[in-house]
Amino acid sequence: MPLSKPLTAKIIVISDYVIDGVRLDEVGPAAVELLATFGVDVGEPIAIPENKEAISVALKTTIEQGYDIIITAGGVGLKPNNLTPEATRPFLDAELPGIATQVLLEGIKNGSHAGLARGLVGVTGRNDTSALVVNSAGCVDGITDTITVIGPLLSDIFQQLGRS
Repeated sequence: MPLSKPLTAKIIVISDYVIDGVRLDEVGPAAVELLATFGVDVGEPIAIPENKEAISVALKTTIEQGYDIIITAGGVGLKPNNLTPEATRPFLDAELPGIATQVLLEGIKNGSHAGLARGLVGVTGRNDTSALVVNSAGCVDGITDTITVIGPLLSDIFQQLGRS
C-alpha cells in the first residue's frame, strides 16, 4: 500500500575529490534521478570532505531537518579516511543488516569490488518520525545497486515505522 505523502531524501556525497574539484559529482545526480523513480522528493545533494567529524555534522543536520531518507555516498572502503560507517552507527537505533546484505549481493552481480564496501543501513528510531540512513559506495554503480534494493522496500519500511 502506498504512503499518503511522498518521502523526502537527502544525498550526502562524501568525497575529497569532489570537494577539491578534481572530479565532478556524478553520484548525487544519479541518486536523485533513481530515487525520483520511486516517487521520492529529493533535495539538492551536498558534498562534504572525507572525515568523520564532517560526516557526523552532516548526518546530524539532515536528521534534524526531518528528511525521511538519508543516503551517504562514499567513505565505505578500507582507506584510513573511509569512516562513514563509524560516523553513522551512533545515529542508528536499529541496523538493518538484511538490507545491507541485499545491497552487497546486488553489487556483487556487477563486480567483486562491491565486497569491499562496509556500508550500514538502519533507522534512527522506531516511530513515524524516524529516518532511514543508508551508506552507499561512492560511485554510480554503487548508488545504483543501493537504490535498486532499497527503492522497492521504502513503503514497507516506513509503514513499519508507523507512517500511513
